[in-house]
Amino acid sequence: SMFPAVLLQVLLTVAPVAANLTHVSNILDGLLSNYDRRARPLLDSDQPLEIRISVNIRSMGPVSDKDMAISLDCYFRQLWTDKRLAFSLNDTGFESFQLNEKFLNEIWRPDTFFLNGHASYLHNITSPNVLIRIKHTGEILYSMRLTIKARCPMDFSNYPMDRQRCPLRIGSHGYPLTEIRYAWRPGRSRIETAASLMMAQFDLVASPAGSGQQRLARRGLHSVLAVDFVLKRHIGFFLIQLYFPCALLVVLSW
Repeated sequence: SMFPAVLLQVLLTVAPVAANLTHVSNILDGLLSNYDRRARPLLDSDQPLEIRISVNIRSMGPVSDKDMAISLDCYFRQLWTDKRLAFSLNDTGFESFQLNEKFLNEIWRPDTFFLNGHASYLHNITSPNVLIRIKHTGEILYSMRLTIKARCPMDFSNYPMDRQRCPLRIGSHGYPLTEIRYAWRPGRSRIETAASLMMAQFDLVASPAGSGQQRLARRGLHSVLAVDFVLKRHIGFFLIQLYFPCALLVVLSW
């Protein structure tokens, strides 16, 4: 088998017939027998490959005034279609395969990064928080749980009654617009937030999202997705932590 460690953790998401590891192994080995993971899908086409993105935010914070940065814990999901990995639904009896992160070493994947990212990491406890699902059409879902720390230029002219607009910019590190185009995943909210999302000093009042283009140094014009987190500072926090103690000291000093 080309990758037995992967196959031991295969889960059949829709299986009309009983799972058969030998059968699954043959299917995956067949798909990868002539597969070149260095070549992106649609390489022989004049159309760019579309990468569809969705972000589900579990929590936000801390928001650092000193570092001018925002942190968020999220599920970051990417979808694209690679026809080289399509298989027959009738011949296999399987609609899709759910695989572990080791399968990523066998296939092409986008080099997505955060343009204004400062420090980001993948959660690895108790194992890498990654999900890969391949449908019979060749559509690939790649989901990761990430903590992202992004730069957030701040304006303190109205402090502490200020609003901050913290951007997050998503794009390809190496592929220009002619090869990869990013789009928000259709049929759902572009940015989803947990109902229990709370921060110590801010409220998230809006998160408008859009798409555009950006020229990256000498790498040409790139497709970029953008979301701005609009944060409103809690005035009550400062009334209790700053203004009330100061007023009390003034009164006591009389």
